[in-house]
Amino acid sequence: MSTFISLLRAHHDALMTASHAPVSPDMKRAIAAMESCQTEAAGWSQWYCRHCHHHDRLCMS
Repeated sequence: MSTFISLLRAHHDALMTASHAPVSPDMKRAIAAMESCQTEAAGWSQWYCRHCHHHDRLCMS
């Protein structure tokens, strides 16, 4: 996970209530999309290596 997304998640409430910068509906949708990036909410992809038989499951971004 990126540092930016970590900071966004940690300070979400403060960002939404900041009086100097009202958050538009478009900005709210963009923030929600960024916060759900690489989480179970975005879904999973499963990878399998036929050579070594390694399975990996990764969060979508």
